[in-house]
Amino acid sequence: MKRQIAAGALGQIDQFLSLSRDPAPPTKEYMAKSRGLLVDSAIHDLDIARFFVGEVEEVICWGSIRFCEYAAEVGDVDTATTLLKFKNGAQGVVQNCRRAAYGYDVMTEVSGEHGKFVVQAESKTPVYHFRKGGWERDYYHFFMDRFGQAFRAELVAFFETLSREQALSPDSTDALESLRIGVAATRSLREGRPVKIAEVGAEREREC
Repeated sequence: MKRQIAAGALGQIDQFLSLSRDPAPPTKEYMAKSRGLLVDSAIHDLDIARFFVGEVEEVICWGSIRFCEYAAEVGDVDTATTLLKFKNGAQGVVQNCRRAAYGYDVMTEVSGEHGKFVVQAESKTPVYHFRKGGWERDYYHFFMDRFGQAFRAELVAFFETLSREQALSPDSTDALESLRIGVAATRSLREGRPVKIAEVGAEREREC
């Protein structure tokens, strides 16, 4: 998908959509150390946004506590929606939630001038049960189940790249930039205003 987008398959990219929903909230102890939903969970969607569309210029985020009673005690939320303004003019929406009754839910969509790409988990096994009154299929319960094969492929690619002495991708810059967006989104949530990504970098430089 990345290669096709880079080759111009979509033409000009207009919109980006990504969502991540966990089956249930983590423990209170984990949540207290996680730095919040946006840095803990949404950061993966923000990383994908940069990967497919480009650098993010500004974010605005809304969050709330819908069901996890102890989220407030640790200064977190369980549900959030973040709007992204990309430097190239494209727009993005990232949705995150710590509850999905049907199991782990992830989806990414990139749309543009010539169409769109969608990445979405299919059923865990290629079995559909059709019966009187409807049909059903199984699902992935959590990310370790959903991405098991991907994790193995990442390790193989990582060590192969090292053995060839090639540049890693993603690298530390990608990690830091995704973190900056997550920090900016967290600030937007807490301060109730749009936040430019440059604000986060400028403050870091002053601290150094």
